[in-house]
Amino acid sequence: MIASTLLSLVLAMGLANGAAIEKRGGQNYLQQAQQGVGSLPSGWAAQGCYTDGFSWSTLDKVSTTSYTSMTYEKCTSYCSGKGYSYAGLESGNTCYCANTINSRATLSAYGHCQTWCSGNWGQDCGGAYYINVLYKAPTPATPSSKSSASASSSSTSSSAAASSSASSSAAPSSSSSSAAASSSSSSAAASSSASSSAAASSSASSSAAPSSSASSADASSSASSSAASSSASSSASSSASASSTSSSASASATPSAPALPSGWSNTGVCIAEVAGRALTGAHYTDAAMTQASCAAFCSANGYTLAGIEYSTECWCGNILTNTASLFKTSAACTMKCGGDSTSICGGGNALTLIASQTAISTLSADLTYKPVVLPPGWSVASTACVAEGTSGRALASATWSDDSMTIGSCLAFCQGKGFQYAGIEYGRECYCGDSLSNGASLSLPSTACTKTCGGDSATTCGGGNALQLYNNPALALKLITTNSYSYQGCVQEVSGRALAGDALVGENMTVEICTSFCQSEGFQYAGLEYGQECYCANEFSNGASALSLSTQCNMACAGNSGENCGGPNAIALWSNSALTAVSVL
Repeated sequence: MIASTLLSLVLAMGLANGAAIEKRGGQNYLQQAQQGVGSLPSGWAAQGCYTDGFSWSTLDKVSTTSYTSMTYEKCTSYCSGKGYSYAGLESGNTCYCANTINSRATLSAYGHCQTWCSGNWGQDCGGAYYINVLYKAPTPATPSSKSSASASSSSTSSSAAASSSASSSAAPSSSSSSAAASSSSSSAAASSSASSSAAASSSASSSAAPSSSASSADASSSASSSAASSSASSSASSSASASSTSSSASASATPSAPALPSGWSNTGVCIAEVAGRALTGAHYTDAAMTQASCAAFCSANGYTLAGIEYSTECWCGNILTNTASLFKTSAACTMKCGGDSTSICGGGNALTLIASQTAISTLSADLTYKPVVLPPGWSVASTACVAEGTSGRALASATWSDDSMTIGSCLAFCQGKGFQYAGIEYGRECYCGDSLSNGASLSLPSTACTKTCGGDSATTCGGGNALQLYNNPALALKLITTNSYSYQGCVQEVSGRALAGDALVGENMTVEICTSFCQSEGFQYAGLEYGQECYCANEFSNGASALSLSTQCNMACAGNSGENCGGPNAIALWSNSALTAVSVL
């Protein structure tokens, strides 16, 4: 018995100590947040760094994202404006709101929540699946004098009504007194105590007075008639009310199609999300989500497709991405819209898809890409997407970057430079060349050409280390000839000269002058450099190679601004195969 008691005490102490340790740990995490969060907007206090879920949110009512301007002030103002007491910041750019913290969230070390805010690097905007939670107590409502007056009036009216009822039951009612009793005028409601006393006195007097049989009969008849009339009136009123209620219920039970923005329509298709987000543009969360509000949001932000998921999440885009397709459907769109129980707003990893007429008329049938009309002579290469070179750029002859990049602008750039291959990468980078180099090959394809073009988000422009490749055979090197020399591309100069056979320098240098000079000297190779220098040789020297390409051939010829004459340490190389064969050292 003693041993059992001791064991119970030990266990109890252990549990108590464990609870104390857990409590102290929570307090430590809260203290970390309070000490580390810095200056907060007036009235707001740190609540700690909480874990967030993949399929659930710590604060799950509404959210907003800003990749450039998220701050404590922006988030707390947004949540206050929506009527919420909790504000949480996550991933440096997203703000969530609610009035309670999800019970599945747990308090964690504040170090998980110290990702810089996109709009203020001195503030902490959570982390990946960690949310920095702030709280401001709601302002209590203050009763108004109008409400008090209303309550007083209601009380007085009730007292007067009760007094009137007592008086009526004590004395027989004539038709006129019955009409007066049924009146709901303000004077009756505001009846004074003197009036009530008078009514009571009158009632008592009527009861005490002896009634003749005739009077009694009249009173009985009047009462009976009044009751019958009242009953009929009540029945008719109830019937009308029931009819009205039935009609109202019937009308509300028949859902009408959501009123979408002009030019938008519900595709009637539930899109399956398998390998990531189907729509990767702007997005937001709202507990009152509707199909119309989501479509309006996407339209206002310049997108042509809108998708709703999990009842409350709206996602926008201009094409379906990450292997999603109009033809890859799901049966999981079963969740009602947060703000409209008569409509469906997606489900788990499933989007209710709404599309604009622009998307339907310009995109492919599966809504995954926008067909592009290429300039004359250009076509998609035999391998549409190739892996970038392993030891340098796959296309190393010319390059250009632009945040407004499109497929057409890249092809025009490469054509202007005279190259037969054009490749686009990372959505904004354009590369040109006459052949693939540095380990790249048409036999080494990539599946990463999924990044949208900077200047047209309905089209793709390559990806990470992946070139979206186009070809114009009319620009092939062998077709560009001068004095029997064909252009070979731009190669790197080396210390000691790559072409060391002979040289010519002139302020009137052109491709024709250089190739004629080298041909008269019997050299297979002619190279132009720095706009006015010409070099000849039958072989490469000092470690140079025709395979070592350069992107620096950007100088016009001194004697003809319409021709290219190499650049700094870059040789515009020409070759005459009829002359001595090359020997690469």
